Amino acid sequence: MQPAIPRRDGPATPSNGLVGRDDLLAQLRTAVDRALDGTGQVVVLSGEAGIGKTAAAAEAASHARDRGARVLWAACWQGEGVPGYWPWVQVARELLEPGTSGVLGRLLETGEPHGSGWHDTSPGAGRFQLFDELTSALLAAAEVRPVVLVLDDLQWADVSSALLLGFLARRLRTSRLLVIGTLRDDELERGGRLAAALAEIGSAGTVVPLAPLSDAEVGELVAATIGRDADPGLVEEIRARAGGNPFF
Repeated sequence: MQPAIPRRDGPATPSNGLVGRDDLLAQLRTAVDRALDGTGQVVVLSGEAGIGKTAAAAEAASHARDRGARVLWAACWQGEGVPGYWPWVQVARELLEPGTSGVLGRLLETGEPHGSGWHDTSPGAGRFQLFDELTSALLAAAEVRPVVLVLDDLQWADVSSALLLGFLARRLRTSRLLVIGTLRDDELERGGRLAAALAEIGSAGTVVPLAPLSDAEVGELVAATIGRDADPGLVEEIRARAGGNPFF
């Protein structure tokens, strides 16, 4: 599991690969290749903490860089004092030039497009302006050079950030922009506004759940870790205690 620290190109790709995720990585590479050819989309990787979502996103980002795409990486944050639109503030800082005017300029400089609390109470027209301007900026950047945007830990996003992602998702089909999100779906409040907003993203994109590793995959991971084939009893105990979670 990678640390949720925003940085320009995302976490380093794991040197030992990802056990049991060949199909997932093939799907993500295909999504990258399709975006480079002009068919963008949103792909959300969902599952419990430690299941491999961020590591898989990092592998996809590495493939994108190898193919010449620009990679942007933003992480949501859990805790007090986080401003609204925090993942998009990070995106704006990477994407926009200092001195940008209008709503995006205020978002870039202050982290708030129209003052404190605007993201929760603004009239619809004001929020739409921000959604449209930031989406248009991303699509314009992708015309110059394909873009892969990773949004990590969406379960900690504010509702407006999730709504903006849903807005963006509906404009990607003829773009060279791929958005990969990671989501701890077990941490979402049942029936909450954030859960509803993220469900809207799923209807416009693709949600890929990551399952626990099988017994055979746990055995492969243990063998790779200790440098030899593992005793079946040890593998069975590890599988039972960790529940097939590769991090645990």
